[in-house]
Amino acid sequence: MPPKPRPKARPVARNVSSNTSATSNGESSTSRRTPAEKSAREKELDQDDAFFLRNRNIDWKKIDRHEREVSAQPPASSDPEDSDASPPARKRHKTGKNKGKDVLPEWTKNGVIELDSSSDEERGAKAKGTKATKNGRDDISPAGSQNNKRPRSRSRSLTPPPQLSQAQIQNARLAVRRALADTVRAPSPTADDWEGEQSQDTIVLDPELAAIQERVRSSQFLQGERSNGRGGGPEIVMLKVKWKPHPQDPDGEEDTVQYKYRRRDNFSVLFNEIADSHEVPIASLVVTFEGLRVFSSSTPDSLKVWAEAEMEACDKVTFDFLRAQRLQRSQAPTSSGQPSGSQPKSGAKSGGGDSDSETEVESSAEDDDTFKLTIRSGTGVKDVTLTVRPSTTCGAIVKAFLKRAGLADKYEEGKSRRKSTAGGPRLIVDGDKMDPAAPISEADLEDGDLVEIAGLS
Repeated sequence: MPPKPRPKARPVARNVSSNTSATSNGESSTSRRTPAEKSAREKELDQDDAFFLRNRNIDWKKIDRHEREVSAQPPASSDPEDSDASPPARKRHKTGKNKGKDVLPEWTKNGVIELDSSSDEERGAKAKGTKATKNGRDDISPAGSQNNKRPRSRSRSLTPPPQLSQAQIQNARLAVRRALADTVRAPSPTADDWEGEQSQDTIVLDPELAAIQERVRSSQFLQGERSNGRGGGPEIVMLKVKWKPHPQDPDGEEDTVQYKYRRRDNFSVLFNEIADSHEVPIASLVVTFEGLRVFSSSTPDSLKVWAEAEMEACDKVTFDFLRAQRLQRSQAPTSSGQPSGSQPKSGAKSGGGDSDSETEVESSAEDDDTFKLTIRSGTGVKDVTLTVRPSTTCGAIVKAFLKRAGLADKYEEGKSRRKSTAGGPRLIVDGDKMDPAAPISEADLEDGDLVEIAGLS
């Protein structure tokens, strides 16, 4: 098939104008154009031209006007404040299409975020699942969609750990204190170890060295007894500590706690544990074993404990109160059984008054209620140590001191009675003068305390 010929330009139609004659008044007549009829060829060319698109709206004037508008616009600013500012709104004329309809701002088209969400994921889910409409309501997506709000998780809270028993806490404290305690020094090598390494059968010693060797061998038996007595019993000892509250405390309760303790460990860890358990200062804690006070430097081995031992613990106030009660119970039978007339009068002519007071002061050491006092005077006399009972009067203690110091002749009983109004020798405890008739138990003294005597010239 031969190619289609290229369409040609449309020929310009010629207009035939004719002048008509003017009217009688001289008016000119208009010319009329009569288009010529198109031929079949021209119609065919018009149909071919209809297949081509021609842009007849763009001309040079429109291009120039567009360039002038672009150059007249202000340059873009880099300042964020200027960029945030919105351009001036153009005045828009309402058309009939949008007339009567409310137009919502742009922020209403964004998703709504609830502030009570517990996490960022829930906020994102809620923002995706809700959509603002023109009337201000939220369109919630259906339950089966992916944007639906996921169920709220459990609140973020810390679950408290289970409470530990008192025994577990005490065992943990003991383990920590033992780990932090000082390591026990390795025992020194004995003569048996040295003899095992090096035999002395072929060694001939000098007489002096031989004598020293014999003395060492003779003392090995004693050393063996000491080591056996020191290391007797199992390595782990069970200690039962009974806490004794104050008898006048209505809320006080007795409790017993068992501790596993090593034989050669001192009681410092045990004392700290007892003080922490009962909220008592370590300085006010008193621990006793078989009626005797135990200190933190002692060990189960020093107390000759085999496998088990029962100990009592209390604070110092309770210990003093219980000791005072024991003293009162011990004094009650002696005071009630003694006749009233058997007490020797002070100032008797017989010379046995001083000996009686001295006997009362220097009581037997086998008595459990006795304790020692160190008495000092400001006259340069050497300190005197006396063993007294709690029921001993302060006057008897002064007499015993004068006799021990050799001042009994200087301060005779008659002279001291005449000078009693002026004072005379008096016992002073913590700066207070004691009444000669008052028992020494009122001063609340302990074994080894120091007291003074005033009134000596």
